[in-house]
Parts: sequence; C-alpha cells; structure tokens
Amino acid sequence: GSGAGGGGGEEARDKEAMWDGPTLLCPMTIYVGLQDEHTSEKGLQGWQQLSIGPCQLQRLPGDHFCLEDNKSREHLLRSIGHTLVGHLSRHSNWITMAHPGNPARRDRDN
Repeated sequence: GSGAGGGGGEEARDKEAMWDGPTLLCPMTIYVGLQDEHTSEKGLQGWQQLSIGPCQLQRLPGDHFCLEDNKSREHLLRSIGHTLVGHLSRHSNWITMAHPGNPARRDRDN
C-alpha cells in the first residue's frame, strides 16, 4: 500500500498515476507497513479519495517493502480473507442479484 507519495504537487500527480478512472463505489482497504518511511499520512489519505465507499487502513509489520517478509505476507492474506468474508456476508443479496447466471437478472436485462 503506498503509491500516494510525499506532498504538494507530487500528491496530485501521484493520485492521477494511481487511478484515472471514475470514482470507485466499493469499499477499500489500504495496506501499509508500520515502519514505512516512504509513505506519508497525507499520501495514505490520497488513496481514500479514490472511492466513496468505506475505507479502512491496515498496518502490517515491517517497512515499505514489508511483503518481502513471510510474517507480513501471512498477515496480509489473513486480513484480505477476513475482509472479503465480511463483505460477502454483508452484500450477499447484491452479489446474488449481480451474478450473470441469476434468472432475476436475466429477466431484468431482457
């Protein structure tokens, strides 16, 4: 999770580099190393501006390159799994309706 960079004009340029599409409507989870000296708090806030959905920050053990560490990777995978299960259980009705094989959707799409 970095990519949102330092400050000033660099902030805006980094935001454009991260995402040039429409504002996201989905929840976001931002991952950053606890000792990451390359990513500023302001930079992390830049990520939050990419979605109107809820946004949470998860800190992993380590620095900017924390995913090189097995412990941090395991923590990340557990966190992603936990987050996805939460979203799937909260939004299961929407996911069912959005699935292309759902007969209710086929009727609505025709």
